[in-house]
Amino acid sequence: MSELILQPVITRAGTIAAMTASNAGIKAKVAQIAIGSGRVTPGALGDGRNGYEPTGAETALVSEFARYPIGNVEQLAENEVLISALCDGAAAGRVREIGFILDNGSLFAVWSAAPPTAATDMALFEKTANVPMALALTLALYGLPANSVQMIVGAPSVNISIAGPFSILAAELIRLQRRATETEKERVLPIIQGTWYI
Repeated sequence: MSELILQPVITRAGTIAAMTASNAGIKAKVAQIAIGSGRVTPGALGDGRNGYEPTGAETALVSEFARYPIGNVEQLAENEVLISALCDGAAAGRVREIGFILDNGSLFAVWSAAPPTAATDMALFEKTANVPMALALTLALYGLPANSVQMIVGAPSVNISIAGPFSILAAELIRLQRRATETEKERVLPIIQGTWYI
């Protein structure tokens, strides 16, 4: 699991939700992480580039291809939160944009890789179809009232989600080590017996 530190642009809808919630003594609730290719098609916002610079006026990702419930949350500082999610399923693509979605479906915040030069393609990571991937993001929420945003955990902890596959892998490694040890014992035992007359 890799950890990324993102400082997304809080959208107008996100700012309004946080301020409204804070004034009412409650919190705006972020429930999902959305990922997209960030592919800006020619004519829509420009020249068919990959990635863009968010302005805060966004209401959706430019090219979203998957959403995942938040699996774990850890408060690191007053306005910094570590969020993890298990990205799985058939969705696939190069991730150049990430959105944080409120429980009402509104886009709370958005991050995108800067438009690349001809020599680079600034994808954050590659999501492969049907290959689960644990994602951990440190989300910096500067410019909002302290404790005005709450992350809603809607999926099992990423650690629990990957425990099963890791236990299977660990069992296979132990079996492999045992076979290797037994094979080495069978190879070395005659030599030891011949040397020490056991």
